[in-house]
Amino acid sequence: MRLRITLIATLMAAAVTLTACGGGSSDATEATSSGKESGGAATEVKIADFAFDPEETEVKVGETVTFTNSDSAAHTATADKDAPKAFDTKKISGDESAEVTFDEAGDYSYSCSIHDYMKGTIRVMK
Repeated sequence: MRLRITLIATLMAAAVTLTACGGGSSDATEATSSGKESGGAATEVKIADFAFDPEETEVKVGETVTFTNSDSAAHTATADKDAPKAFDTKKISGDESAEVTFDEAGDYSYSCSIHDYMKGTIRVMK
């Protein structure tokens, strides 16, 4: 719970900073949550047994993907360098979740930055 509060406070501070600085818009945005929707439709990718399930996911532009970790080990969902836009959920502890909203079409390959053999793809359609 304390980690979730810290993450939410950090994300809110970052949002205020970007707004104050007139920060540009990112086409893949991220936030942590308990799995609740934050605009657009939500799709879940489960993290279990050191794998993303499903490994391939298709969503429409503007939709949110919720990554839910069921493992006892922490994981991330981090965009690979060839993804259209960067995203990183940061560490997701067991029984925690993080959301990423995709605002640009394309194929987003990603992996766990802690366990690089864990891989997945989000296909974002117009």
